[in-house]
Amino acid sequence: DGTSFWEGQTMERTELIPQTSADLGSGHLYYHFSLSTKTTNAPNASFEHQIAFFESHFTELQYGLADGGSGTSDNTLRWNAGGDTKWSVQLEAGNWYNFAYDIDFSAQTVGLWASNGSEALTEVVKPVSASASSNSADWHVGVLRLPNGGTNDAAEDWFWSGVYVEEGDLTTSVGSGSSSSSGSGSSSGSGSGSGSETTTAAATTSSSAAAETTAAAAAAAAAETTTSAILPTQVAVSTAAAEAASTTEAATSAAATPAASASSAPVASASGLLLPAPSTAAQALTEMGSVLKALLSKSGNHARDFAVRR
Repeated sequence: DGTSFWEGQTMERTELIPQTSADLGSGHLYYHFSLSTKTTNAPNASFEHQIAFFESHFTELQYGLADGGSGTSDNTLRWNAGGDTKWSVQLEAGNWYNFAYDIDFSAQTVGLWASNGSEALTEVVKPVSASASSNSADWHVGVLRLPNGGTNDAAEDWFWSGVYVEEGDLTTSVGSGSSSSSGSGSSSGSGSGSGSETTTAAATTSSSAAAETTAAAAAAAAAETTTSAILPTQVAVSTAAAEAASTTEAATSAAATPAASASSAPVASASGLLLPAPSTAAQALTEMGSVLKALLSKSGNHARDFAVRR
């Protein structure tokens, strides 16, 4: 856009360059990247765009009307090597174009691999002679736009993905990694990675489910224990209280043994009598009050039961 003019000149540029100590200018390397555009802020086909280029321009992509060319616009996306166009296509908004520059700095050749969307890369131009050189910091990942006799401040959008430099076997797979590589190493590595991620995700899900189940069970057990502590299933009274209770009809009724069941079965005790399980705390207090009244009616005969024990 209007902020991209280079040092007061009429050319515009927006780029990134490598910041690395790695040697990116010797041997046989593959420079990978993917490009896409949209109808919104589409590139202006009336200007020459130099894309993914090296400082010496021994290879690069170009788009739009060549600077100084005839006509008004050109929607062609083309790949150049040594200044000549070796491959081209009409730029389609919304499509992803995948590329790999096949650069042999020793043999001084460059070729091109390309594909669309998630398709695997295929060789579209076999290596041709070129003055291949790089100081490892002059690969411009971005766009330089020449004015072609005019300027325009309107914004342009270029979308980038999958930018990396590769040595060894060429990875032809794009996106999901389901396609094969030109060698054996990269393809098998990608497949193993996906399997590991899937397995890890499944294991994590199982662990989470187990943890939730265990936590739920523990919470339920804790709730049950707490409820039991607040509302005991049975109340024990001393032998003396049982003896006093036997003298009154109300106490006898309160001390009646409940019918056996899974939830209210009494627990045997050598020194105490078990009352039916009260369903609420209020009922428990009422029943205990009845027992106390019975004890007090004995006119102190069993006062020893309330004495401080030493």
